[in-house]
Amino acid sequence: YMGDRWLTADTGSAAWWSGYVWLPVQINADHTITLNPYEDWSLESAAEVSPIEIAVTEGQEPKLPDTVTVEYFDGKTEERAVAWDLEGVSFDGELFESLTVQGSVDGIDAPVSAEVLVIPENAYYVIDCADPGSEIFRLVKEQAGKYLMQETADQEKTEENTWGYISKIGTDIQAKTDAGNGIYETGWYALEGKDIAYQMTLPAGTHEITLGFYDWWGQYENRPMTVYVQTEDGEQTKLCDVPSPGQEQIQASGVLELDEESLVTVTVKRAGSPDPILNWITAVNLDPQEEPSEPADKSALQDLVDQVSDTDLSGYTEESANVFRDALASANAILTDEALTKDDQAKVDEAEK
Repeated sequence: YMGDRWLTADTGSAAWWSGYVWLPVQINADHTITLNPYEDWSLESAAEVSPIEIAVTEGQEPKLPDTVTVEYFDGKTEERAVAWDLEGVSFDGELFESLTVQGSVDGIDAPVSAEVLVIPENAYYVIDCADPGSEIFRLVKEQAGKYLMQETADQEKTEENTWGYISKIGTDIQAKTDAGNGIYETGWYALEGKDIAYQMTLPAGTHEITLGFYDWWGQYENRPMTVYVQTEDGEQTKLCDVPSPGQEQIQASGVLELDEESLVTVTVKRAGSPDPILNWITAVNLDPQEEPSEPADKSALQDLVDQVSDTDLSGYTEESANVFRDALASANAILTDEALTKDDQAKVDEAEK
């Protein structure tokens, strides 16, 4: 920013000179600008920090970085500590809500912010419709966890893969990609009288399937839809009703119980006059089972016990023999303790000494 002053600060009267004022303009993560007061500053000390983008599962606190890379006007960079202000910020928001966390960088005035995307927990699929290169899916993939069953944000279902859209582009559906790159800005719209359908392989268990909708055109006040599911050997049943979204971002979901692994077809049909639309789909595991902990490594201890079990104690004092017997008994107790996990490895290692 460059401006000039016509009033003196002490008297408020007109100054006999007009001195130019140069100040850095701060562009914030929410697309507003701030002009901060500075007692003194120079181009050499001007710095910026790129916004941080991460994902966090619903209700969890994000793992924000302890340091950020600061870039100065002269091109030099350095790592500096950052403190994040989480007071009053809740991560219990709706799926794919983006929340801004502000931070302060140690030793400089450069602002920093983190955009935190709320994603589902224990997700098998997070499909960003018609956007296979989705940046949102990149964040999801970094944080989604062990259940995620996909490598790309969207794809066509084929005999070689386990999930994808089965509606035919140009015949059944058409992509909407010119409204932006957010998860509610890209998607499919069905052609006249057609449906939008996906298939996904799901394991046995209880699953929640959630779909997101946003009407890009908005003039249709009556675009209700109905979502159906069908297993490989079952009838098509209704999963949920979808009210007309208008120009609001809405979600609809239903629960699916599977006795065994199945290829599930999810179909969005119109329930009014306009044809259906779809922006995203998630399928999450509602009854995740904890995997058993990795057992402790007892192989070295077992080898040692095998070597000394037949030791002749006749040449030892009674006291030394008793110490040996006690140590051997303790080692055998550890070998037969099936509850010991890798977290107890120190206890196993101690028994070898």
